[in-house]
Amino acid sequence: MPDFSDVPDFEDPFDGAGHDEAAVDFADGRSVGGPEPEPEPETEPTDSPAPLPPALADAVPVLRRWRDWLRAWPPHDALSAIYEDGDVLARFGAAAPPTLREGVLANLRSLLGAALDIEGGRFATPYALVRALRAGGVRAPSVAGPDAVRLLTVHGAKGLEADHVLMLDCDAAAPRAQTMGVLIEWKGDQARPGRFVFVASEKHPPACAATLLGEEQAARLREELNGLYVATTRARDRLVLSSVQPARPADGSWWLRLQGQCEPVTAQEPPRGRAAGRAGRGSGADDVAATFVLKRPPRRLASARSMTAPFGGAASAGSPSGPDEPVTPE
Repeated sequence: MPDFSDVPDFEDPFDGAGHDEAAVDFADGRSVGGPEPEPEPETEPTDSPAPLPPALADAVPVLRRWRDWLRAWPPHDALSAIYEDGDVLARFGAAAPPTLREGVLANLRSLLGAALDIEGGRFATPYALVRALRAGGVRAPSVAGPDAVRLLTVHGAKGLEADHVLMLDCDAAAPRAQTMGVLIEWKGDQARPGRFVFVASEKHPPACAATLLGEEQAARLREELNGLYVATTRARDRLVLSSVQPARPADGSWWLRLQGQCEPVTAQEPPRGRAAGRAGRGSGADDVAATFVLKRPPRRLASARSMTAPFGGAASAGSPSGPDEPVTPE
């Protein structure tokens, strides 16, 4: 998580609790806002504690309630309750300077995500969560402007949308068969795995694991289709797919799945490099890139004016100028 030690000071989000100096004064036995008292002679200890400053006294029941939640619940559940009970996001948003507000709120939200990711959010303790955060490896969220180009994986783009989305390498070569892997058969109603099989090569599985391997591969295909759904529903206006000719055929690739629903068109590829200054060259058939336009976009893209996928080179989303406008390589 980012280090806010160098961030300019801003007003206390929990108004009335005072600054750090007040807490230090209280810890040292000094009265807040007044001169230091004269040393008192040693007396027998009493059972009644010294009175708390009003700001800290008001926070005592709240802090005790939060402490009980942290003791009883997983960190994510406790933090979620604390955020709601203390109106944390609103208070920090109101207290942070405008230039820092978006980043502060993004980090507060990402803390909840980190608490859920570490050890699945089920068995972690507050101590383990703090140690994991201090150890590093938990990426802080990136705060991008509305016009910024964001480079994301499909998994990282979940929940996000943009006017234009460019998907790269949509016809990649099929992955090689996995080796030295493990297959586990564990039904949801079973207390323990039914089978645990070491597989030297999925290309030549043992006969006893053939059915289990087929189920595993079917699950992988479903996950791949889930990823395709996520990818094709990120664009509000235009979705552009790009690819290069794969070294090996990739049956069922995203490119091939969408190409069957498209009408092929041709587009002239602009000359590149030194060929840019040579008249009459770069106009042959070898320089024509295949481009296709989707007939019917997915429902989420019903308002899109075009959905293109240039084949054979890089693609540029560009600015739409009309319906079914192909996007050509640049």
